[in-house]
Amino acid sequence: MEENGIAKALRVVGIAEVVCSIILALVVWSNEKLSGWIGLGIIAAGVVTCVLLLGFSEVIELLDQSTTTQAELVEVLKNSQLSEDEKRTRKDESNLYG
Repeated sequence: MEENGIAKALRVVGIAEVVCSIILALVVWSNEKLSGWIGLGIIAAGVVTCVLLLGFSEVIELLDQSTTTQAELVEVLKNSQLSEDEKRTRKDESNLYG
């Protein structure tokens, strides 16, 4: 099963968010006096954002899998229904001739 493009993009953005927040925190720590708490806040915000984006991407993947499974199930049921209709039609035809 192929991966959903939107889910993959959200994963990439989430990972990039964490990397960028760590880089930004390092820059803040090297330039400011009271940078300890600010840097930790930046990293915490980056991690929270990353987790949310990864969660959304997982939800999108699961919904995509569910949609695919439901489409396959509908196709099987349609084929099953056609088979039942064909059986009834053949049975009716045999009653007409015999």
